[in-house]
Amino acid sequence: MGVLKTVSFILMLLLLSFSAAFSYTGEAGPPMFSMIYGSRALSLGGAVAALSDHIFYMDSNPAAGDTSGIYRIALLHQEWIADVNYESMRFTGSARGKYFFGAGFTYLYLPFTYYDILGSDQGTFNLSQSLGIVNAGYRVARLNLSVGGNFKVYYNHVPDNLVSDQSFSLFAVDLGVLKNTDIFKTYVGPEDSLSFGFALKNIGFSQYIEKLPIQIHTGISYRPIRHLLIAGELAIPFYEPVFGAVGVEYDFKKTFFLEGGVQIKTNPMFSLGIGYRHRDLQINASYTPTLAFYNMMSISLTYSFGESKKKQQAAEIEVLLTRALKLFNEKQYEEALAAVNQVLEIDSKNTRALRLRETIITMIELKERLDKILRETE
Repeated sequence: MGVLKTVSFILMLLLLSFSAAFSYTGEAGPPMFSMIYGSRALSLGGAVAALSDHIFYMDSNPAAGDTSGIYRIALLHQEWIADVNYESMRFTGSARGKYFFGAGFTYLYLPFTYYDILGSDQGTFNLSQSLGIVNAGYRVARLNLSVGGNFKVYYNHVPDNLVSDQSFSLFAVDLGVLKNTDIFKTYVGPEDSLSFGFALKNIGFSQYIEKLPIQIHTGISYRPIRHLLIAGELAIPFYEPVFGAVGVEYDFKKTFFLEGGVQIKTNPMFSLGIGYRHRDLQINASYTPTLAFYNMMSISLTYSFGESKKKQQAAEIEVLLTRALKLFNEKQYEEALAAVNQVLEIDSKNTRALRLRETIITMIELKERLDKILRETE
């Protein structure tokens, strides 16, 4: 009977903890709708609503997709609370330079061994929660602004031979906006220097849960220099206290990454992380010490199809554009135009090259007119 009481107590505690984790009020849930996904996002304290350069963007801001034409896939393992872990997979892509899309699946589970009243082992079962997500969005190039949305399906599974009628499903949507700009840019590079993000998350209805964890997230990210990123985020839940997050990332030649962040709430969460990128493969790991539960670890692998080739082209473009600007400032317009034309041979839609080419042609025409006037007056 001692074994039975122990098992009963653990099961009751587990079910209560899942219910209590739904929210500060005990009414808004489920917890999977409020978790931070992605090792890099976790390392930055969750301050990622204004970041668009990570595959787990759809979990923070559905408008932050990448339209560069790169397809990515990621796998994530996250230790959460005690023996509760979850596995995630994400896939993202884009089309025609203005549409982006993605999909993902997360499986959270706790293995549980069940004993009957006689203490006999009846097998191991998984108490689990599953979350599927589909994302789509559109980028308005002339405004450098993106909009997007998610459709989410959640399923809570409790085996009937443990507790009956506890399994259920629900649906929700997210909406987001992201604005990128080069205001206050102090470096030469393709990255946007300043970004603003807004997301309205977890709008839905369920007959099983009285209130979903509806939240408003606003974020900002800024690169004072090319290799340093500073990000901040403010979250306004409808049924819980307001909280915020701040994160910092420094990279060494876009190969090694060091990250740190803090989520500022009743029980603050501190995180540290590292990342390594080699050609099309990126590895991120995060460590989150906590006084409330066991320390949490997370690791994710992301593979990009053809990103290294794109990066090589981008590097060539930066060299040529830098040379073109130097020649332009030295008033060597013909040579500058030749360098810009080389850029357009690599990327015929490069907006910076097109703008610079137009400026150079205008200067060449003005110079020719001025020379003509001077010849006529002699």
